[in-house]
Amino acid sequence: MAKLKSKETEIFEELVEKKVGEIRKYRNLINALIACYEFFSKKESYTCYLGKVGKGSSPDLIVKSKDEKHVDIIGDGKKGLMAPPSRTEDESWEDYLKREDVKTYLSKVLDLINKGINKYAKQLEYASEPHDFFTLCPTEKRVAIKLLEKDNKIHDNAIILSFDFTNDETKYVLRIVKERGNFTDSDINNEFELGGGLFHQMQNFAELMSRYKLYLAEKEDDNAPIEWIMFVIWQYILPESANSNQKERIIAQLNNGYMIIEVTLKEICDYIRDNYRLPTFPDDKELITYKIVRSALHAISLLTEVKIIEGENSPNPKYRIIWKKLQTQNLLHEFVIKIHGEQFKAIAKKQVGKTENKPVDENQTSLVNFKKE
Repeated sequence: MAKLKSKETEIFEELVEKKVGEIRKYRNLINALIACYEFFSKKESYTCYLGKVGKGSSPDLIVKSKDEKHVDIIGDGKKGLMAPPSRTEDESWEDYLKREDVKTYLSKVLDLINKGINKYAKQLEYASEPHDFFTLCPTEKRVAIKLLEKDNKIHDNAIILSFDFTNDETKYVLRIVKERGNFTDSDINNEFELGGGLFHQMQNFAELMSRYKLYLAEKEDDNAPIEWIMFVIWQYILPESANSNQKERIIAQLNNGYMIIEVTLKEICDYIRDNYRLPTFPDDKELITYKIVRSALHAISLLTEVKIIEGENSPNPKYRIIWKKLQTQNLLHEFVIKIHGEQFKAIAKKQVGKTENKPVDENQTSLVNFKKE
Protein backbone atom coordinates (compact mmCIF):
# COMPACT_ATOMS: atom_id res chain seq x y z
CA MET A 1 0.00 0.00 0.00
CA ALA A 2 1.26 3.46 -0.88
CA LYS A 3 2.68 5.54 1.94
CA LEU A 4 0.41 8.22 3.34
CA LYS A 5 1.47 11.83 3.29
CA SER A 6 2.00 13.48 6.69
CA LYS A 7 -1.38 15.25 6.65
CA GLU A 8 -3.11 12.07 5.53
CA THR A 9 -1.42 10.20 8.36
CA GLU A 10 -2.63 12.80 10.84
CA ILE A 11 -6.23 12.50 9.64
CA PHE A 12 -5.99 8.69 9.58
CA GLU A 13 -4.74 8.57 13.16
CA GLU A 14 -7.48 10.96 14.29
CA LEU A 15 -10.12 8.68 12.76
CA VAL A 16 -8.60 5.64 14.47
CA GLU A 17 -8.47 7.41 17.84
CA LYS A 18 -12.07 8.57 17.49
CA LYS A 19 -13.24 5.02 16.79
CA VAL A 20 -11.19 3.59 19.64
CA GLY A 21 -12.66 6.28 21.90
CA GLU A 22 -16.17 5.16 21.02
CA ILE A 23 -15.30 1.56 21.91
CA ARG A 24 -13.75 2.63 25.21
CA LYS A 25 -16.91 4.56 26.09
CA TYR A 26 -18.84 1.36 25.55
CA ARG A 27 -16.35 -0.61 27.66
CA ASN A 28 -16.57 1.96 30.46
CA LEU A 29 -20.36 1.80 30.48
CA ILE A 30 -20.28 -2.00 30.67
CA ASN A 31 -17.85 -1.83 33.60
CA ALA A 32 -19.99 0.75 35.41
CA LEU A 33 -23.16 -1.31 34.90
CA ILE A 34 -21.43 -4.44 36.21
CA ALA A 35 -20.28 -2.47 39.26
CA CYS A 36 -23.90 -1.46 39.92
CA TYR A 37 -25.01 -5.06 39.39
CA GLU A 38 -22.50 -6.32 41.96
CA PHE A 39 -23.50 -3.57 44.41
CA PHE A 40 -27.22 -4.37 44.32
CA SER A 41 -26.62 -8.14 44.22
CA LYS A 42 -24.95 -7.95 47.63
CA LYS A 43 -28.09 -6.48 49.20
CA GLU A 44 -30.04 -9.18 51.06
CA SER A 45 -33.40 -7.57 50.33
CA TYR A 46 -32.98 -7.64 46.54
CA THR A 47 -32.31 -9.88 43.56
CA CYS A 48 -30.52 -8.18 40.68
CA TYR A 49 -30.90 -8.91 36.98
CA LEU A 50 -29.00 -7.46 34.04
CA GLY A 51 -30.36 -6.80 30.57
CA LYS A 52 -34.09 -7.36 30.30
CA VAL A 53 -35.74 -6.88 26.91
CA GLY A 54 -39.46 -6.15 27.11
CA LYS A 55 -42.28 -4.41 25.30
CA GLY A 56 -41.21 -0.86 24.61
CA SER A 57 -38.49 -0.84 27.25
CA SER A 58 -35.19 -2.53 27.88
CA PRO A 59 -33.52 -1.24 31.07
CA ASP A 60 -29.99 -2.40 31.80
CA LEU A 61 -30.65 -3.26 35.45
CA ILE A 62 -33.75 -4.62 37.16
CA VAL A 63 -33.41 -4.88 40.93
CA LYS A 64 -36.35 -6.84 42.36
CA SER A 65 -37.34 -6.45 46.00
CA LYS A 66 -37.78 -9.66 48.00
CA ASP A 67 -40.31 -8.17 50.41
CA GLU A 68 -43.00 -5.50 50.67
CA LYS A 69 -40.79 -3.20 52.75
CA HIS A 70 -38.73 -2.26 49.70
CA VAL A 71 -39.48 -1.19 46.14
CA ASP A 72 -38.00 -2.40 42.86
CA ILE A 73 -35.22 -0.35 41.25
CA ILE A 74 -34.86 0.15 37.48
CA GLY A 75 -31.56 1.36 36.04
CA ASP A 76 -30.58 2.49 32.56
CA GLY A 77 -27.05 3.22 31.36
CA LYS A 78 -25.95 5.85 28.85
CA LYS A 79 -22.58 6.06 27.09
CA GLY A 80 -23.11 9.82 27.12
CA LEU A 81 -25.70 12.57 27.11
CA MET A 82 -25.31 14.95 24.19
CA ALA A 83 -23.73 18.16 25.44
CA PRO A 84 -24.68 21.61 24.12
CA PRO A 85 -22.61 23.23 21.33
CA SER A 86 -19.34 24.82 22.45
CA ARG A 87 -19.14 28.53 23.23
CA THR A 88 -16.14 30.53 22.05
CA GLU A 89 -14.09 32.54 24.55
CA ASP A 90 -14.99 35.90 23.02
CA GLU A 91 -18.71 35.08 22.62
CA SER A 92 -21.15 36.63 25.08
CA TRP A 93 -23.74 34.39 26.70
CA GLU A 94 -26.45 36.51 25.07
CA ASP A 95 -25.03 35.88 21.58
CA TYR A 96 -24.40 32.23 22.40
CA LEU A 97 -28.02 31.61 23.39
CA LYS A 98 -29.23 33.28 20.18
CA ARG A 99 -27.35 30.83 17.96
CA GLU A 100 -29.57 28.48 15.99
CA ASP A 101 -27.64 25.35 16.97
CA VAL A 102 -27.93 26.29 20.65
CA LYS A 103 -31.65 27.02 20.36
CA THR A 104 -32.15 23.67 18.63
CA TYR A 105 -30.29 21.91 21.42
CA LEU A 106 -32.33 23.64 24.13
CA SER A 107 -35.67 23.02 22.46
CA LYS A 108 -35.23 19.59 20.89
CA VAL A 109 -32.19 17.69 22.14
CA LEU A 110 -32.83 18.41 25.82
CA ASP A 111 -36.40 17.23 25.36
CA LEU A 112 -35.21 13.90 23.92
CA ILE A 113 -32.70 13.48 26.76
CA ASN A 114 -35.41 14.18 29.32
CA LYS A 115 -37.75 11.63 27.73
CA GLY A 116 -34.97 9.04 27.96
CA ILE A 117 -34.46 9.78 31.67
CA ASN A 118 -38.20 9.67 32.40
CA LYS A 119 -38.80 6.52 30.36
CA TYR A 120 -38.95 4.34 33.45
CA ALA A 121 -40.87 6.78 35.66
CA LYS A 122 -44.21 5.37 34.50
CA GLN A 123 -45.89 2.23 35.77
CA LEU A 124 -44.13 -0.87 34.42
CA GLU A 125 -45.55 -4.38 34.14
CA TYR A 126 -42.34 -5.92 35.47
CA ALA A 127 -41.73 -3.53 38.40
CA SER A 128 -43.43 -2.67 41.68
CA GLU A 129 -45.50 0.45 41.97
CA PRO A 130 -44.02 2.68 43.19
CA HIS A 131 -40.45 1.92 42.11
CA ASP A 132 -37.15 3.80 41.98
CA PHE A 133 -35.46 4.53 38.67
CA PHE A 134 -32.03 5.88 37.85
CA THR A 135 -29.94 6.91 34.86
CA LEU A 136 -26.23 6.09 34.84
CA CYS A 137 -24.04 8.34 32.67
CA PRO A 138 -20.39 9.45 32.39
CA THR A 139 -19.42 12.24 34.79
CA GLU A 140 -18.23 14.52 31.97
CA LYS A 141 -21.62 14.34 30.28
CA ARG A 142 -23.68 16.03 33.02
CA VAL A 143 -24.27 19.41 31.39
CA ALA A 144 -27.64 18.29 30.00
CA ILE A 145 -28.75 17.24 33.51
CA LYS A 146 -27.80 20.64 34.92
CA LEU A 147 -29.73 22.45 32.18
CA LEU A 148 -32.81 20.30 32.78
CA GLU A 149 -32.63 20.97 36.51
CA LYS A 150 -32.16 24.69 35.88
CA ASP A 151 -35.47 24.82 34.01
CA ASN A 152 -37.20 22.44 36.47
CA LYS A 153 -37.89 20.00 33.66
CA ILE A 154 -36.39 16.86 35.15
CA HIS A 155 -38.72 14.40 36.90
CA ASP A 156 -38.89 14.91 40.67
CA ASN A 157 -38.14 11.24 41.37
CA ALA A 158 -35.37 10.82 38.79
CA ILE A 159 -32.10 9.55 40.27
CA ILE A 160 -28.91 10.36 38.36
CA LEU A 161 -25.73 8.37 38.94
CA SER A 162 -22.50 9.35 37.21
CA PHE A 163 -19.34 7.33 36.68
CA ASP A 164 -15.75 8.17 35.85
CA PHE A 165 -12.37 6.46 35.66
CA THR A 166 -9.15 7.82 37.07
CA ASN A 167 -5.71 6.30 36.91
CA ASP A 168 -2.26 6.74 38.33
CA GLU A 169 0.91 4.70 37.84
CA THR A 170 -0.48 1.54 39.45
CA LYS A 171 -4.27 1.73 39.70
CA TYR A 172 -7.26 2.23 37.43
CA VAL A 173 -10.23 3.29 39.56
CA LEU A 174 -13.92 3.37 38.74
CA ARG A 175 -16.07 5.66 40.85
CA ILE A 176 -19.87 5.96 40.76
CA VAL A 177 -21.60 8.78 42.66
CA LYS A 178 -25.15 10.04 43.03
CA GLU A 179 -25.74 13.41 41.39
CA ARG A 180 -29.40 13.94 42.29
CA GLY A 181 -32.51 12.21 43.58
CA ASN A 182 -32.96 9.72 46.41
CA PHE A 183 -33.40 5.97 46.68
CA THR A 184 -36.36 4.87 48.76
CA ASP A 185 -34.10 2.45 50.62
CA SER A 186 -32.25 4.59 53.19
CA ASP A 187 -29.39 2.08 53.40
CA ILE A 188 -28.69 2.35 49.68
CA ASN A 189 -29.11 6.10 49.77
CA ASN A 190 -26.66 6.46 52.67
CA GLU A 191 -24.03 4.39 50.86
CA PHE A 192 -24.07 6.93 48.05
CA GLU A 193 -24.41 10.06 50.20
CA LEU A 194 -22.40 9.19 53.32
CA GLY A 195 -20.19 6.45 51.94
CA GLY A 196 -19.17 8.46 48.89
CA GLY A 197 -20.54 6.08 46.27
CA LEU A 198 -19.11 2.96 44.66
CA PHE A 199 -15.42 2.30 44.00
CA HIS A 200 -13.69 -0.46 42.12
CA GLN A 201 -9.97 -0.76 41.49
CA MET A 202 -8.56 -2.43 38.41
CA GLN A 203 -4.95 -3.29 37.71
CA ASN A 204 -4.82 -1.64 34.30
CA PHE A 205 -6.90 -0.36 31.42
CA ALA A 206 -7.29 -3.78 29.84
CA GLU A 207 -8.69 -5.52 32.92
CA LEU A 208 -12.46 -5.93 33.03
CA MET A 209 -14.49 -6.04 36.18
CA SER A 210 -15.98 -9.48 35.71
CA ARG A 211 -16.32 -12.38 33.33
CA TYR A 212 -19.60 -11.00 32.02
CA LYS A 213 -18.07 -8.81 29.36
CA LEU A 214 -20.37 -9.81 26.53
CA TYR A 215 -23.67 -9.86 28.33
CA LEU A 216 -24.92 -6.51 27.09
CA ALA A 217 -22.87 -6.47 23.93
CA GLU A 218 -25.51 -7.18 21.35
CA LYS A 219 -28.42 -5.28 22.85
CA GLU A 220 -26.91 -2.12 24.30
CA ASP A 221 -27.96 0.75 22.06
CA ASP A 222 -28.85 -1.95 19.49
CA ASN A 223 -25.38 -1.57 18.03
CA ALA A 224 -22.45 -2.82 20.09
CA PRO A 225 -19.03 -2.16 18.55
CA ILE A 226 -17.98 -5.29 16.67
CA GLU A 227 -14.37 -4.49 17.64
CA TRP A 228 -15.31 -4.92 21.30
CA ILE A 229 -16.91 -8.30 20.67
CA MET A 230 -13.80 -9.30 18.67
CA PHE A 231 -11.59 -8.16 21.54
CA VAL A 232 -13.40 -10.28 24.14
CA ILE A 233 -13.64 -13.37 21.92
CA TRP A 234 -9.97 -13.13 20.89
CA GLN A 235 -8.50 -12.17 24.27
CA TYR A 236 -10.58 -14.39 26.53
CA ILE A 237 -13.07 -16.78 25.01
CA LEU A 238 -11.01 -18.53 22.32
CA PRO A 239 -8.00 -19.37 24.53
CA GLU A 240 -10.17 -20.20 27.55
CA SER A 241 -12.53 -22.35 25.50
CA ALA A 242 -9.62 -24.18 23.88
CA ASN A 243 -7.79 -24.76 27.15
CA SER A 244 -10.95 -26.06 28.81
CA ASN A 245 -10.68 -29.19 26.67
CA GLN A 246 -7.20 -29.23 25.15
CA LYS A 247 -7.10 -32.77 23.83
CA GLU A 248 -10.20 -32.35 21.72
CA ARG A 249 -9.94 -28.73 20.63
CA ILE A 250 -6.27 -27.96 20.19
CA ILE A 251 -4.67 -29.95 17.40
CA ALA A 252 -1.33 -28.17 17.59
CA GLN A 253 0.24 -25.97 20.22
CA LEU A 254 3.67 -24.52 19.57
CA ASN A 255 6.20 -22.95 21.88
CA ASN A 256 6.34 -19.64 20.04
CA GLY A 257 2.95 -18.41 21.26
CA TYR A 258 0.19 -19.73 19.04
CA MET A 259 -2.15 -22.65 18.75
CA ILE A 260 -4.36 -24.13 16.07
CA ILE A 261 -7.89 -24.56 17.34
CA GLU A 262 -10.74 -26.50 15.79
CA VAL A 263 -14.08 -25.50 17.26
CA THR A 264 -17.72 -25.24 16.14
CA LEU A 265 -19.81 -22.09 16.36
CA LYS A 266 -22.10 -23.84 18.85
CA GLU A 267 -19.17 -24.75 21.10
CA ILE A 268 -18.09 -21.11 21.25
CA CYS A 269 -21.64 -19.91 21.92
CA ASP A 270 -22.19 -22.61 24.56
CA TYR A 271 -18.99 -21.54 26.30
CA ILE A 272 -20.19 -17.94 26.33
CA ARG A 273 -23.58 -19.02 27.63
CA ASP A 274 -22.11 -21.14 30.43
CA ASN A 275 -19.36 -18.76 31.53
CA TYR A 276 -20.17 -15.22 30.44
CA ARG A 277 -23.73 -14.37 31.33
CA LEU A 278 -25.82 -13.00 34.16
CA PRO A 279 -29.50 -13.73 34.91
CA THR A 280 -32.09 -11.86 32.87
CA PHE A 281 -35.59 -10.90 33.91
CA PRO A 282 -38.15 -12.43 33.65
CA ASP A 283 -36.22 -15.44 32.36
CA ASP A 284 -32.85 -16.30 30.85
CA LYS A 285 -32.49 -14.78 27.41
CA GLU A 286 -29.74 -15.47 24.92
CA LEU A 287 -28.40 -12.00 24.23
CA ILE A 288 -25.26 -13.25 22.48
CA THR A 289 -26.50 -15.00 19.37
CA TYR A 290 -24.83 -17.24 16.81
CA LYS A 291 -25.14 -14.39 14.31
CA ILE A 292 -23.07 -11.87 16.28
CA VAL A 293 -20.37 -14.44 17.13
CA ARG A 294 -20.18 -15.51 13.49
CA SER A 295 -19.78 -11.86 12.44
CA ALA A 296 -17.00 -11.38 14.98
CA LEU A 297 -15.15 -14.49 13.75
CA HIS A 298 -15.40 -13.19 10.19
CA ALA A 299 -13.86 -9.90 11.33
CA ILE A 300 -11.13 -11.77 13.24
CA SER A 301 -10.14 -13.38 9.93
CA LEU A 302 -8.56 -9.99 9.11
CA LEU A 303 -6.05 -10.67 11.89
CA THR A 304 -5.34 -14.34 11.49
CA GLU A 305 -6.41 -17.44 9.58
CA VAL A 306 -10.04 -18.32 10.32
CA LYS A 307 -11.21 -21.09 8.05
CA ILE A 308 -14.52 -22.93 7.95
CA ILE A 309 -13.59 -26.61 7.53
CA GLU A 310 -17.07 -28.13 7.86
CA GLY A 311 -20.64 -26.96 7.25
CA GLU A 312 -19.96 -23.62 5.57
CA ASN A 313 -23.63 -23.13 4.76
CA SER A 314 -24.95 -24.76 7.92
CA PRO A 315 -26.09 -22.91 11.08
CA ASN A 316 -23.25 -24.53 13.03
CA PRO A 317 -20.02 -24.45 10.98
CA LYS A 318 -16.73 -25.81 12.30
CA TYR A 319 -13.75 -23.46 12.29
CA ARG A 320 -10.00 -23.88 12.24
CA ILE A 321 -8.48 -20.82 13.90
CA ILE A 322 -4.83 -19.92 14.34
CA TRP A 323 -4.73 -18.12 17.69
CA LYS A 324 -1.55 -16.23 18.47
CA LYS A 325 -0.28 -13.48 20.68
CA LEU A 326 -0.41 -10.34 18.59
CA GLN A 327 2.64 -8.09 18.61
CA THR A 328 0.82 -5.03 19.86
CA GLN A 329 0.26 -3.26 23.15
CA ASN A 330 -3.22 -2.18 22.15
CA LEU A 331 -5.56 -4.75 20.66
CA LEU A 332 -8.40 -2.28 20.19
CA HIS A 333 -6.23 -0.09 17.95
CA GLU A 334 -5.17 -3.19 16.03
CA PHE A 335 -8.77 -4.32 15.50
CA VAL A 336 -9.91 -0.85 14.44
CA ILE A 337 -7.07 -0.50 11.93
CA LYS A 338 -7.68 -3.95 10.48
CA ILE A 339 -11.43 -3.41 10.06
CA HIS A 340 -11.53 0.28 9.10
CA GLY A 341 -7.99 0.95 7.87
CA GLU A 342 -8.70 1.09 4.14
CA GLN A 343 -11.83 3.17 4.65
CA PHE A 344 -10.01 5.62 6.93
CA LYS A 345 -7.10 5.96 4.48
CA ALA A 346 -9.53 6.73 1.66
CA ILE A 347 -11.23 9.38 3.81
CA ALA A 348 -7.85 10.92 4.69
CA LYS A 349 -6.76 11.06 1.06
CA LYS A 350 -10.07 12.60 0.02
CA GLN A 351 -9.92 15.30 2.70
CA VAL A 352 -6.34 16.22 1.82
CA GLY A 353 -7.22 16.20 -1.87
CA LYS A 354 -10.03 18.68 -1.30
CA THR A 355 -7.65 21.02 0.51
CA GLU A 356 -4.95 20.75 -2.15
CA ASN A 357 -7.36 21.27 -5.04
CA LYS A 358 -9.19 24.18 -3.45
CA PRO A 359 -9.33 27.04 -6.01
CA VAL A 360 -7.25 30.10 -5.20
CA ASP A 361 -9.14 33.34 -4.59
CA GLU A 362 -8.75 35.57 -7.67
CA ASN A 363 -8.13 38.56 -5.39
CA GLN A 364 -5.08 36.84 -3.89
CA THR A 365 -1.78 37.77 -5.51
CA SER A 366 0.85 35.13 -6.03
CA LEU A 367 4.08 35.66 -4.12
CA VAL A 368 6.03 35.68 -7.37
CA ASN A 369 4.17 38.82 -8.43
CA PHE A 370 5.51 40.80 -5.52
CA LYS A 371 8.68 42.77 -6.20
CA LYS A 372 11.06 44.09 -3.65
CA GLU A 373 10.83 47.86 -3.25
